[in-house]
Amino acid sequence: MVRLTAIVAFSSSFAGALAAPSTSPVPGNQDSFENTCTRWKIYQQDGGVWIAGYCRDGDGQLWHSVLNLDHCIANDSGQLTGRAEGGFSSSCSDLQLESDTSLNAQCAGGDGSRGSIKLSDIISNDNGELYCFGIRGCAMDATGCNDKPSGIWD
Repeated sequence: MVRLTAIVAFSSSFAGALAAPSTSPVPGNQDSFENTCTRWKIYQQDGGVWIAGYCRDGDGQLWHSVLNLDHCIANDSGQLTGRAEGGFSSSCSDLQLESDTSLNAQCAGGDGSRGSIKLSDIISNDNGELYCFGIRGCAMDATGCNDKPSGIWD
């Protein structure tokens, strides 16, 4: 009986891993990161852009989480837009995080004005991990997580 339970649990987990990523940036059952995370910071290094913060899980415990924003944002003719695997960092620079969770940047392909996007519209907190479009960020203690800026937890 124990073996059968293990196989069923493994099968359920494996099937979930093969599911297509969500097309919705912030699923309805997730919490807004601006209400459940503190001390957010933008890191622009190593050829990418990350947001990091301390996010509460369902028990109220804080976890340090980081999410590569290239998984969440695209440059659409100079404007920032929420899109899975958008890869905006290769064409945008001079990023600034505003107090209302808006990120603005100078992006190629536009009229010269700065693009802006409200991060809380596309990023959520899923049990202590930052999340967008079905893509989870890395928690500090996650094993095998390499998608983070160098030195963030040193």
